[in-house]
Amino acid sequence: MARRVIGLDVGTYSIKVVHLEGQGRNNDVKVVQYAEKKLEPLQATEGQDASSVLLESQVAALMALKADGLFDGFPIVTGLKGADAQVRSLTMPFADTKKIDAVLSGVLDAQLPMDVEDLIVTWFLQKKTGDENKLLVAYARREAIAAHLALLGRAQIDPRSVVLTSGALFDLYERRLCQQLPEGDQGSSIVVEIGHTSTNFCLIRNGELEVARAILRGGADATQLIAERLEISSAAAEEKKHQAFIEIGENKGKLLEEHLLSEAMKLAYQPQLREIKQMELALRQTDQRIDQIFLVGGGSRIRHLDLYLAETLQIPIRRVDDLGEIGMSCPPQAASALSYALQGLPATKKPMQFNFRREEFAFKGEYNLVRSRVRPLVIWVLIALSVFGIYGLTRASMLGKEVADLKAEQLKVCESVIGQKVDSATQCLKQIKERVSGKGVLAVADFSAVDVYLEIPRVVPSDLQIKVTDLDITDKAVRMGGETGSFELIDRLVESLARGHCFSNIDKGRARQTATGVGFQITFDLDCSAQKDK
Repeated sequence: MARRVIGLDVGTYSIKVVHLEGQGRNNDVKVVQYAEKKLEPLQATEGQDASSVLLESQVAALMALKADGLFDGFPIVTGLKGADAQVRSLTMPFADTKKIDAVLSGVLDAQLPMDVEDLIVTWFLQKKTGDENKLLVAYARREAIAAHLALLGRAQIDPRSVVLTSGALFDLYERRLCQQLPEGDQGSSIVVEIGHTSTNFCLIRNGELEVARAILRGGADATQLIAERLEISSAAAEEKKHQAFIEIGENKGKLLEEHLLSEAMKLAYQPQLREIKQMELALRQTDQRIDQIFLVGGGSRIRHLDLYLAETLQIPIRRVDDLGEIGMSCPPQAASALSYALQGLPATKKPMQFNFRREEFAFKGEYNLVRSRVRPLVIWVLIALSVFGIYGLTRASMLGKEVADLKAEQLKVCESVIGQKVDSATQCLKQIKERVSGKGVLAVADFSAVDVYLEIPRVVPSDLQIKVTDLDITDKAVRMGGETGSFELIDRLVESLARGHCFSNIDKGRARQTATGVGFQITFDLDCSAQKDK
């Protein structure tokens, strides 16, 4: 059964939402819906700073997307970026989860310039080498997590997981990007996601997450440099950035402005270049190298940026223009939202997820996911109950008619035996017994077939719903076959027959389930001498 997950990326330029469907624990996933809502510029009121204005813009965009039904009915995964969360690699002499949890706070307290009590810590075992166990540990400030959840809460959004963006890019690589590589030739790759105000780096070596890192530099830095160089507004600089290109090789601008734009953007992306070079230097110390870089994110759309990075770094650059592959088209700026959604699906191998919804921030909203479907669920339950009720009434009516027909037939047979009209089969049976016990007017056996025929409805309660399809009466025994509603009703029938005059050695035989009920085959002996007390 396909499972749908919503990835929600709350950015500083726009809000991105990806609906992803996955089947089992494989790579069979597809984008079924994508939406992006650009943040509307708001005017700051008295006492508001830039962060407050940004917050209000984000809330307005989230509420607009929610009004379109984009957050209804499915689990949501979102993430923390930039300075809100960081990752550190640690080595432990043991791999036991309880032992690691017991000592991890003390280890971090000795290494971090902040109080560990103010952090939420999440980790996973990266790999084991001999007696050493390498952990990747992510930590985020509690106030940052609380602020992120409060922002979403204003739009009545309760995410199941809050993950680390740079770490989530590993799932994007594993289920999307590495499929572009020749089989068995993954080597070392870096996924670089350039956003508006931050850039995330995810280094994967031999199919394992090695480094997850972020810097507070992004496309907004290029916009600011362009505005300063050309002495124009930020809005105008943003528009020119999307039209500009980076000069590389024979791709040269003809106008001075084009050259100025190119130089501004080259300068703006120097922090990303330095970060990649540091990773490459670290790999070379282990006699390895970076085999390719995947370029995603809204900031990666600058024309010729991939060519510029490839020439500067001397590393193959793969710019990904469509992350969808299967299903809907998914632009590069959806990388974070798609990564979040992928982390919400079952892992293809051991999970590598940092989830900050722990301790006081633990997800408690399972009921909220069901609440949106309560109304249709109640309707379906009422429909089902109505169908079963109608079926029960119909069945009872049919069985009641069969019982009435059986009693009428009993009366008819009884009247033919005594040769006169009577009011009921019970009265008829009484007259027959009187004649038999008197002077022997009727030459009948001690207990005839007619007696059996009349005795059965006498001892079987009228509310016991049975259908007799076979009644074979001999001098010494009776075999009765038919159908009833349940195995319990067969037991009641046997108990009733045991009270019958001259009925002994009741054997209920083997009951069996049929398409319309439970079939039975009951046999019993006719022995009046053994049951004179009845």
